[in-house]
Amino acid sequence: MMLFQEMVENVREEVLQKIAHPYLFKHIDNPIIDEDKLLLTVFLLKQADIDDSQVITYATTTMLIQIALDTHELVTNDSVHKGIEKNRQLTILAGDFYSGQYYKLLADLGDYEMIKVFAEAIKEVNENKMIIYQQAFAGLPEMIDAIEAVEFSILDKLVDRFRLHNWRTFALSFLFLNRMLQDRNTYNLTGDSFLFSMLNRHSGELGRLAEDQGYRLFDPAVQKAADSLTEALKSYAPDEDRIGVRTVAVLDKIKQQMYVEEG
Repeated sequence: MMLFQEMVENVREEVLQKIAHPYLFKHIDNPIIDEDKLLLTVFLLKQADIDDSQVITYATTTMLIQIALDTHELVTNDSVHKGIEKNRQLTILAGDFYSGQYYKLLADLGDYEMIKVFAEAIKEVNENKMIIYQQAFAGLPEMIDAIEAVEFSILDKLVDRFRLHNWRTFALSFLFLNRMLQDRNTYNLTGDSFLFSMLNRHSGELGRLAEDQGYRLFDPAVQKAADSLTEALKSYAPDEDRIGVRTVAVLDKIKQQMYVEEG
């Protein structure tokens, strides 16, 4: 049986091999593998009753979907007006290419049911991205629900498929906190960020509160996720210590930021 880190590296190599395309890499930026999602995906699948080769296959598939989604998100209408239409078109094609790779991997495995399940997850992610982009949420709780759906819908399908329900709260909290950390770092550096901007543009009382209180509006949800993650740290096996270490690091950064804000 492979150790955790060995399996992570195997998945990384498989992903890099699948996304390799000299022409695309020549004209657009190479896609970035989300290290935290890679660690979390392998960790979850190692808890399932499947062999190592299946862990690698399903983790590779999951990361290819994430890369495809991240690549398509790089495409904006602004790129057309900036005179880089070729780059925009190639970015769209690259996202489609990465999606095709995950589809082929599952088709070769004969797991057509999982193709359907992942398609539903991709739809959920895109629908919730639109809720955030268009400020189509009624209030902050609905916005947080949309953020969680964007971050967790893909992995949630793995949780259901492999009966990993005991890990759902942990995985959701980990991903939500990571997303909030990324956005909050930008906010602390610049006084603005994507999520805060979406919140602040939302009409009505919510927008006025955002201007008065800034990012502190997110603190209750962040604290709840941090408490869930702290409790989950009690359940690690020795060879999964890297995800445990990463979880501790995430919690420490959250605590530091909240302390600074309170100070």
